[in-house]
Amino acid sequence: MTTMPLPPVTLISGWGAPVSMIAPWVEGLSDDIRYISLDDELLAQSRTADDAATRILERTEAPRLFIGWSLGGQIAASAAEQMPDKVRGLVTVCSTPSFIERPEWPVGMASPEFEYFRSGLERACLKQWKRFMLLQVRGSDQTGSSEKKLNHETDDRRALQRWLEAGPGVSERNLARSLDWLGQLDQRELWRRLDVPAIHLFAGRDRLVNPDTASILRTQNLDCRLLKAVPHWPHGEAADSIARLLTEFVDERAGV
Repeated sequence: MTTMPLPPVTLISGWGAPVSMIAPWVEGLSDDIRYISLDDELLAQSRTADDAATRILERTEAPRLFIGWSLGGQIAASAAEQMPDKVRGLVTVCSTPSFIERPEWPVGMASPEFEYFRSGLERACLKQWKRFMLLQVRGSDQTGSSEKKLNHETDDRRALQRWLEAGPGVSERNLARSLDWLGQLDQRELWRRLDVPAIHLFAGRDRLVNPDTASILRTQNLDCRLLKAVPHWPHGEAADSIARLLTEFVDERAGV
């Protein structure tokens, strides 16, 4: 249990994923939690990821702890850069300054691979979205026998099933627009110069954000933690680990 007054929290989800997927991370963390999905309401008002951060800040009065997952982490970082007086602290989860490989950034996705996925979204949007969602649970603990591995895969698919059945909840146009943000954003300098307490959490079995990103960012004196045997979507026991780290961060660095 945290011993300090609980800060207001803004929780921002990732690409094509409702914020309900990550709500367990913040249960009990605050009495004032704002849950934000990258949905049509927000994306229709936002030409860029920075615009999305601006829209969120326009609805932010008192300073809040910003927590962002994947693309949501990049939007949260943009908010911290734009108006640090409204961001008490920043936590990114399975996020990265640059999703795409660039000069001196070998841990990003290769551009041809990203473009292939992007073109697939134009050809068969729902199919590509489902593929992306399933990649988010691939890589969870796969140790042990073949039977145990199969059980893990079945459990992970079951955990994701209700969101797969509900569909993306975002128009094809806005899915494509926000996916383009992942290809465009290069926040490497931004993350280094942020002037708010920040911690960056990575997953050791992430199939979308290279876990080696944590090692590179540590050489730049950024506070990074690596959760082993966890996929891109930390759920179940991994969600409990995220919750514990968030509580520690609030107690140590982002409290009142």
